[in-house]
Formats: sequence, structure tokens, C-alpha cells
Amino acid sequence: ESSIYSLKNPFNLGISLGVKFKNKNELLLGIHGDGVSNSSKFKYMAYDKIDSVYRDVTAITVYKTSQTRYYVAYKINLSKNNINKTNLFLMPSFAIVHRLGGRKEASVGGMGFDGYLSPSIMYEQSSTGYLSHFNSVYLFGLGISSDVYLRNKYYFSVSIQYTYTKRSLYREVSRMKITDLNSGKVQKYEFSVYNRASGVYLTLSRKLFVHPRRNIGKNNKE
Repeated sequence: ESSIYSLKNPFNLGISLGVKFKNKNELLLGIHGDGVSNSSKFKYMAYDKIDSVYRDVTAITVYKTSQTRYYVAYKINLSKNNINKTNLFLMPSFAIVHRLGGRKEASVGGMGFDGYLSPSIMYEQSSTGYLSHFNSVYLFGLGISSDVYLRNKYYFSVSIQYTYTKRSLYREVSRMKITDLNSGKVQKYEFSVYNRASGVYLTLSRKLFVHPRRNIGKNNKE
């Protein structure tokens, strides 16, 4: 079995509110959609009893979780002398990721199939997804951000950050049962894949100023 990180509908919308201080650092409070996905792949040789031949078999399962991320980020300006020019921020953050549902572990469905590995050996394979008994996890993040200016005109902001947590909101359990039809001997195997809420966030945004652009603690307009 191999597990592969999978991007399934990676684009999510969000909104944030921010304030700029007189030292040109910024504080952000925001919310956006979030999700984690993975793909598990089984590859093995199976026996076709109808044609009496061996065939390569690949079984792929894909699971995705959807949740909401609430975060606070403090943007530290690393280019304080740049006014109306592209700048660079260091951006530590703290977030809470919350999924719907309670804190009780519960199955969210699965799939299964069976066949033969040889004329006398039968297999049964199944994959089942489970919600974690956590419905919220805490994340710590660090990244960089930039406001992009062209010819002294602001166009958009972009950021990239990595967030980390030890906890997971979801796991997938794959089971394989192998039975020797001649001896009756049964072997069972189980593999688990945990989806942590850790990850890399790439954000593209546009600032909308709801009041004159003034630094807190100053009376002059930038």
C-alpha cells in the first residue's frame, strides 16, 4: 500500500479584517474554508479464475475532509522604508480548525471488494473512513507575505505559510483478509492513514480600505 497527498478542489474562499500600526506592522483576524485530502493505493497481482491468468490490480481510494479555519496573524514589516512599493512581511499565526459534527469517533462510509490471489487463496479488501474524536485542532504557523505594487499602485497581496499540529481530524483504515482455501488459514492486515490539519497555505488576496489609510497613532495620511 502507498499513501499519496492529493489536491482535490484546493481553492477556498475567505475574508479577513486587519489593522495597521504606526510601525507598519499589521494584525489580521480571518476565516476561510479548509480541507485535507489523501489518496491510498493498493497494487498487487490477482488471479482471474475465469481466464485462469494473473492480472495487475490497482485499487485507489480518495478521501477529503472539509472544515473551517479561524486564524489570527501578526505581520512584521521587514521593509519599513518602502512606501507605495512592494514590501515583505514575516507572518507568525495561530489558528483553530473546526469541522462539523461532535467529538465522537464515527464512520463516514467505505468500500470493499474481494477476489483471488491464486486458485486456492482468496482475499477480501476494504477501506473505511472515520472522523476523529477531535472536532477542533489548534495550529501554529509561520510564513511570509507581500503587498505587490506596480508604479506606486497597489494591486494585490500574496502569502505562503506552513501550519503545524499533532492532531488529526480524520483517518482512513484499509483492511486486507487473506484466506487459504486448502488449509483454512486466515491472515489479516490493517493499515491506517491519518489526515493531520497541518499544511501549506498559499493565499492570494486584495485589500479593501474601509477608511482613509492612516497608521494607528498618526494623524497624517500615507
